[in-house]
Amino acid sequence: MKELVQKPVEVIEKKIEDSRSKRKSNKLSAYKIGCELYQNTQGSLALIKSILGNSDLKYISISDKLSDEILQCGIDYFKLYKETDTDPSTDTADLFRKAKLLAIGKIAKQRCQENTENLQEWIDEKPTRDKQNKIKIDLEVLLDILEEYDDADETIANANELISRCKTKLLNIKGILGSTDELYLKISTRVASQAQSYVINEFNHAQDFTMKKIETLFTREQKVVYFELLKTKLREALAAIVLIGALDMTSEFKTNSYNKNAETIRGLSSQFGISPAGSSSNPSNYSRPSTTQYSSKTSSSTSDEFPDWAKWIIGIVIFIILLKACN
Repeated sequence: MKELVQKPVEVIEKKIEDSRSKRKSNKLSAYKIGCELYQNTQGSLALIKSILGNSDLKYISISDKLSDEILQCGIDYFKLYKETDTDPSTDTADLFRKAKLLAIGKIAKQRCQENTENLQEWIDEKPTRDKQNKIKIDLEVLLDILEEYDDADETIANANELISRCKTKLLNIKGILGSTDELYLKISTRVASQAQSYVINEFNHAQDFTMKKIETLFTREQKVVYFELLKTKLREALAAIVLIGALDMTSEFKTNSYNKNAETIRGLSSQFGISPAGSSSNPSNYSRPSTTQYSSKTSSSTSDEFPDWAKWIIGIVIFIILLKACN
């Protein structure tokens, strides 16, 4: 019996080795190589099974080896084409199915199952990949701009410039994906978050600088100069925060970060009679961007939130009273 199965076993092992060699040197033909291996070994494998039975270790071993090589043909074929315009899913699935039919041992079956599940996951994600391919160029430009501004000075001017440079690309992506698309909202929120942090950072520095100057100056005229400088900076911050509000944002970022900061700036602006161009100084008259939904990646650092404004407002009120007293 041993002599009867020796020859077909050797035939299959030789074909497996030939397949492995051809696959490694020409992965473009991996699908064809795998199919040929499956077809050209069916006769020899059936003969071994008829002699030894399907529970014999010798038969199980050679069948698993055959399964493993056909599976590897599918894996190599998939890896080669998955990032190209050629969709490898159908041919890869065919090889995985053939390999699964031959797998008998636990390890061989498990390997077939895992790769089949991974392939199905890739197939299911095709709609997302198609969207990403459509916005690929605009997305790459946006990411480059954001990376460039990571090293820029955190100023209101740079916040405005960042939004201006990103606006066209964001509109292109929005036109393709839609205003409620998760990926689009994440990208738009990323721009809004970075711009907002710049606005808050510069205004915080401006208020700290002004307070220190007011505390050390004695004449009314000197204090008025710095007070007006702060008003100018507040006016710039208000204009920028309104500009940021025109961007689409995730509901989480809008609720937990933008709305709070915008309300603070608008409240202070109202105290000083400052309003955006063409609108009333009443905070209730400011328009707000529509709410969107997505759990965005937003910074929780203190640079994105204003400090306790109560003391600052009280200080300004006292300062105004002092100015009137000087008159």
